[in-house]
Amino acid sequence: MELRQLYYFIEVAEHEHFTKAADNLHVAQSSISFQIAKLKDELGVTLFERVGRNVRLTEIGEIFLMQSKEALKALNHAKEKIVEYLDPENGTVKVGYPTSLGSYFVPMIISAFKKQHPDISFYLTQGSYSFLIDAVKSGDINLAFL
Repeated sequence: MELRQLYYFIEVAEHEHFTKAADNLHVAQSSISFQIAKLKDELGVTLFERVGRNVRLTEIGEIFLMQSKEALKALNHAKEKIVEYLDPENGTVKVGYPTSLGSYFVPMIISAFKKQHPDISFYLTQGSYSFLIDAVKSGDINLAFL
């Protein structure tokens, strides 16, 4: 199984159409069809079923989609960790906070941090306490101010 096959599979699943997925990925539709066929053969299951000119995931295709997204998320996280390891003064910190802290506290903290570490970027997310706690647990954000 190749990473490219997973990317193609996810794109087709999200668009429910091979040609739209190909256009979005800037590759030939035949290339996507070929890779999905190879994936199907390797797994030994049908991932999509035709519905007119579109496709939709089979039941096992739905399961494989969820697992594929998790696998790619883990690989991307691993890549980020390697980049941070090689240069800890670069990277992105994903921070979550409730709306009540967004007008003064978070900007003050980030501003002070950026003075000492100017090459660090921030990805900011607002949400409820339960959302932020779940996001930290799942690794979607690095830390949350609560």
